[in-house]
Amino acid sequence: MDIHCPRCRTRYRLDDDLTPRRVLKLRCAACRAEFRVDLTETARRDAVRDRTGAGDMWARRLARTLVSDMVVYNRARRDKALADGSLLDEFADELAEAWDAFREQTGGREQAPLFRDAVNSILAAGRPLL
Repeated sequence: MDIHCPRCRTRYRLDDDLTPRRVLKLRCAACRAEFRVDLTETARRDAVRDRTGAGDMWARRLARTLVSDMVVYNRARRDKALADGSLLDEFADELAEAWDAFREQTGGREQAPLFRDAVNSILAAGRPLL
């Protein structure tokens, strides 16, 4: 999660897994301003909703990036599985991992069609897979 100092706009990156789920009082290392950051579950969900609320473009790009990475790093394996008709079996672990990352970053299942479209168009080369 990225936060910014309200005075000087210095960006800080917080690891979601290591950050407590509460309101934190912080001091900016650059300008020494003190500020509070709400890291409760409600605030985190609202932040995801704000990020994706501008439309589906961000979520669509995220889905396409996650699926494209599978193809880029496994081109020969993907081509063989595509020819054999075994894409789902061959990429089950990668698809589950990508889906979890997508769902976590977009905040829920309402964006599932975007992920499915990315899988069908990129991984399955335009064939209906999911």
